[in-house]
Amino acid sequence: MTAPFNIKKLELTQVGNNIFCPKHWLDTIVPESMKILPNPYYETPFIYENIDFDFSGMKSFIKNHEDESKKIGIISTDDGVVLPKKNTQIRNTYSIIPNETFIKEYNRFFESQRNKIEEFFNVSLMQSIEPQILIYKDGCFYKRHSDNCSEIVDLDKNIIEFNPVAPARIITTVLFITTNVKEPSDEFEFSGGELVFDFLFDDKFRKLSIKPKEGDFVSFLSNPYFSHSVKKIKKGMRVSVVQWHNAIVH
Repeated sequence: MTAPFNIKKLELTQVGNNIFCPKHWLDTIVPESMKILPNPYYETPFIYENIDFDFSGMKSFIKNHEDESKKIGIISTDDGVVLPKKNTQIRNTYSIIPNETFIKEYNRFFESQRNKIEEFFNVSLMQSIEPQILIYKDGCFYKRHSDNCSEIVDLDKNIIEFNPVAPARIITTVLFITTNVKEPSDEFEFSGGELVFDFLFDDKFRKLSIKPKEGDFVSFLSNPYFSHSVKKIKKGMRVSVVQWHNAIVH
């Protein structure tokens, strides 16, 4: 049986400049096909940059269609768009389906980042699902999860293995349209809602956490090493555009 997850009792491997991961422990439970990590000599094992781009069109679309997010969350999967029965113990989010104009503008943004992603992860990007607009409002959250595997836990909630559920997801990209602030005063600001990488730590055993702002773009591998969560929104609206990409790994 796999030991309970206790970061201070696990051997850590450097996966970035002063960034560490319990790789040896994860190696025992991550499927062989999912054991992908980038070059450990990068500053971080993921891309995190603020991109100078005009997001006014995307923000206008979101503002005009915000009421749609009050409906049940619409999730894009490898099999298309579905209307799931959400497990609100795991996640509590809303979605808006983008229109052609939004997708065209987003694709223009994404193409400006494609080469950088392929070079960083040493992959060739293939098919991508349509971008998904995720809305987090007051009280919304997303518990720890991997984008291409599900956690299998024992009766004590210890992870004993990861089961591949979306193997075509190799790369995850997240574009943030709103900004994290201490006291939101604008409709595109929010407090709380940090993006946390649950298995990535600094040299003081603290989980890596991102307080996103408009224009922040994060790219990471979709596998369990990059399992992540979103802390509960305290106030305001957090908007991100999420996309999953298949890729040939070189």
